Amino acid sequence: MKHVMDFRNHHKPNATLTECPDTVKPQLPTETRWKSQPICIDTFIKNRSSYMNIVHKHEDDFDKQISRKIQDISIYLVKETLEHRGVLNQLKARIRAEVFSALDDQAEEKPSLSNENLLINELIREYLEYNKYKYTASVLQAESGQPVQHLDREFLAKELNIIDDKSTEGVPLLYGILAYFVEHSKNIKAVDMIRS
Repeated sequence: MKHVMDFRNHHKPNATLTECPDTVKPQLPTETRWKSQPICIDTFIKNRSSYMNIVHKHEDDFDKQISRKIQDISIYLVKETLEHRGVLNQLKARIRAEVFSALDDQAEEKPSLSNENLLINELIREYLEYNKYKYTASVLQAESGQPVQHLDREFLAKELNIIDDKSTEGVPLLYGILAYFVEHSKNIKAVDMIRS
């Protein structure tokens, strides 16, 4: 990331970059910010064409190693490949989950879960896992103290007075709850229209 530091921390490259249209301030990765590394890569890719133009125009002002790194397209290709495969966001989520896990003080006692929070967390976890947000689900479980063992869906439906039948069994209960309230809202509006 020496090339990013050169553009960010040195007056002439930074001033030249600032004059270029459609550039963003270069970001440096730090140990204290979870998203700093992906943001650093994103800003580098957004500014890459400007970096290349500046290095080309001011060739003598730059270290040759920095010029080569800026012209190297491998980081761009890796990001494009990960996006194309649909794994870039998964990687970001996994990094956040791992960082959270590393920072989470295991010795710190979690507050006991109320019955309501236990049910709500389970609804959310079912939704997250259905949508394959497994790293987000793992952070929810770790942070909330939700038991690793899932609550039985039949028990959950019974506790929430939800009728779970063949039409709803393939989707999370949260979708059924949402559908109920959307439909209920339409019925209230229809009744209000009739009354007026």
